[in-house]
Amino acid sequence: MQDDDKQGVLRIIDFGIGSLRDTEDPFAGLSDPRHFLPESFSDWRHKVSDNPHARATDLALILALDGRKVVGRLGLFPGLLALAGHSPGRVLWMDGFFLDPSYLASGAGGMILLRALRARTPLIANGGPAEGTRKLYRSTGFMELGPYHRRLLPLNPVPLLAWKLPLLAQALGSLIRPLWLMGLWGWRHAPGRDRSGLVIRPAARFGTEVAPLFEGLPGHCFPRDGATLNWVLDCWPTMAYHLLRGGKSCGYLLLRVVNVPAGGPHGLPALRVGRILECFLPHASAGELADLLRFACDVFRDHAVDVMECQAHGDLDAVCRRLGMPALGGNRVFFHPGRGARPDLERPWHLTHGIGDVLLNG
Repeated sequence: MQDDDKQGVLRIIDFGIGSLRDTEDPFAGLSDPRHFLPESFSDWRHKVSDNPHARATDLALILALDGRKVVGRLGLFPGLLALAGHSPGRVLWMDGFFLDPSYLASGAGGMILLRALRARTPLIANGGPAEGTRKLYRSTGFMELGPYHRRLLPLNPVPLLAWKLPLLAQALGSLIRPLWLMGLWGWRHAPGRDRSGLVIRPAARFGTEVAPLFEGLPGHCFPRDGATLNWVLDCWPTMAYHLLRGGKSCGYLLLRVVNVPAGGPHGLPALRVGRILECFLPHASAGELADLLRFACDVFRDHAVDVMECQAHGDLDAVCRRLGMPALGGNRVFFHPGRGARPDLERPWHLTHGIGDVLLNG
């Protein structure tokens, strides 16, 4: 046994996209008690390799090992970055930064981030990290953007009522849902809520209409293109829509339904959640954004969703608040410029919920 394989010897290893393409089982011999490695290496390798912005030299996965035991991991997916006043560049989306709790004091988390920073490419993380992880990000030079507000609209109140008042839910559950649906109808059709004229059409695929939507924005953003959105549609169950004004493409909408287990930071019951995964509509009016929220409500209602969720920022957050959608926490976005240009902090950031690995895992 080599010294590096002995228990108690902490080390960091990484895998590039090129090496993953050429290796049948790069994780052979590793112990993974916390299930940090991909469940299906073949499926995960295809997702990594099929990314239209992937290069063979890009980092795809960083592992922290204690001997042969996996105690931490960080996945990486390349995407696009546009900083105001600079040529378009690339960014690595951080995907699933996990560490065995018993190794929090070992320095392994910082070692993983430092290995990622050695790529000299900007990094973006989007999620709900614990305070210790947020401090780690800041200590390694990340800046925090946002924040988001997680705006919620209950479409079926019975699970939440059963969680808090089980006897009442058991007695009145058959009446509560129809009455609630009547209230939602009123929310959608209240007097004075004129429709904006925005046209929303299902999208089987995206094309060259997507990339120009991000051109000329007065600030910083993480652009998409048709190839990236199609990659997402191929790899993850997603409902996609074209947005049109006057017959011309003006944006896109991505929706996803997920079954969320009970627990989490707010101790909620198991719920079927409809997420507005990505809503990109530059120069949107408040009426257009309200129409998008009403449309998403209808789609999710047809998919038997319990709660509609929208991680909102800026104008979209203001419309959600005006429509009476309460906030419960929200994701945090952390950005590191790497060795590239530093963003002008006076310029705005155009953030959507799908930034980083959220677009993938939603």
